[in-house]
Amino acid sequence: MEKLECETNKIVRIKEPFVNSKLPTERWFHGVLSASAATELLNRSDVEDNTFLIRYSSSNYDDFTLSVRKQDKIIHLKIKYQDEDYLIGGKRFSTLTDFVDYHRVWGFVCKDSESPIHLNLPYKNNRILLNMLDDKVKEFRDTDDLHLEFKEIGRVNFENLTTDEGKKLCNKSKNRYKNVLPIDLTRVKLTSNSKEKQNEGDYINANYIKVPFIDANICTNKAVSRLMNNCTSTLEDYRSHEIPTFIATQGCLPHTIEDFWTMIWNENTRLIVMLTKEKDGQKKKCAVYWPIEIQDTKCFSDIKIQLLEENNDKAFTVRSIKIIKDEEERLVQQFQFKGWPDHGILEYTEIVQLIEDMRAERAKTPQAGPVVVHCSAGIGRTGTIIAIQILLDQIEAGAQSIDVQNVVIGLRSQRQNMVQTSEQYRLIYEAVNQWTIDKNESKNTEDN
Repeated sequence: MEKLECETNKIVRIKEPFVNSKLPTERWFHGVLSASAATELLNRSDVEDNTFLIRYSSSNYDDFTLSVRKQDKIIHLKIKYQDEDYLIGGKRFSTLTDFVDYHRVWGFVCKDSESPIHLNLPYKNNRILLNMLDDKVKEFRDTDDLHLEFKEIGRVNFENLTTDEGKKLCNKSKNRYKNVLPIDLTRVKLTSNSKEKQNEGDYINANYIKVPFIDANICTNKAVSRLMNNCTSTLEDYRSHEIPTFIATQGCLPHTIEDFWTMIWNENTRLIVMLTKEKDGQKKKCAVYWPIEIQDTKCFSDIKIQLLEENNDKAFTVRSIKIIKDEEERLVQQFQFKGWPDHGILEYTEIVQLIEDMRAERAKTPQAGPVVVHCSAGIGRTGTIIAIQILLDQIEAGAQSIDVQNVVIGLRSQRQNMVQTSEQYRLIYEAVNQWTIDKNESKNTEDN
């Protein structure tokens, strides 16, 4: 058992992080993380002895630091990167993974610890550097790690997030599924000049999705609160005005179509994304809420809608719809993607065009209101598409890493059970990875 020297507190000018192909994709590698931040993470009450993480050295980004908790103390040990090896305690390791694997079995002692330290409890980092994303996605395909990561989300207890409004007798008939109700805190409230509609209340089964959305006070599960706290400071760096707001909602019922268009008008929405067929076999998934024939109109209490154009040239249908109220006219685009079955999945390549067209359409009307996204229940496919859009917006805003688990937790803090299955969770990773690869290839082509 070897003895290791602790990292000094000497301050040196910080350089850009050193990145090479030998860096691990394991979740114990936290990349750029200060000593104080590492200490704060490992000092939490739910962290056990021998819990560790590895990060870039605070004094020199060419080197690394092992931070580990032992006997209620946080110990920081320098790992020197030299001649393509990792040096610590007089031993050389070809990779950081080899270093961790060795000390998981054999352990080590240092002057700040009275008993041996074994690296058998990694403090998992769910944030992945973009230049490691492709390797991580490939690793997910061969292991159960992604399923386990998704399963962790199910342990989150948002006990403060009530759904009382959707349970009221007067609103029950407006819910497509009795177990999918909008969270009261973030639900969309309808307003109307029509006295008839005013008497029917302000309820619609829909929630605002806003980013940055991390609020650790909502989450009562210690482990996930820790994760959310860890990511808040990073999200604050994003330019929030570039990150859009969405509305996640259910597929219309015949008697909620007018409510749906009232919401579209009130929110100044210019893009609707529909991720379901009207029927899946014999099951009704969404009422037809638009006119069927070109130039046909549908009239409601104080709103009239007209279908101007329908285009089926792409993998999804594009409809141009005019909304008229009080002599004011607005143009709304609807994208209907029919190839995604309820509780099913897609190949990530099938979703890329939809994602790109959504982003292009949003860019045309930067002053527009939230993009409305719905499938049938408004949680599975809807949550998946919104998660992908949020992650791409973060990357466009300059993020060098992503945290898919944290994004899904954030979505679920605003609408219940967003992203329902591990297959949908996998699609988020695959789509973001493919988008990143395509962007890099396009950039390289332009540079050449």
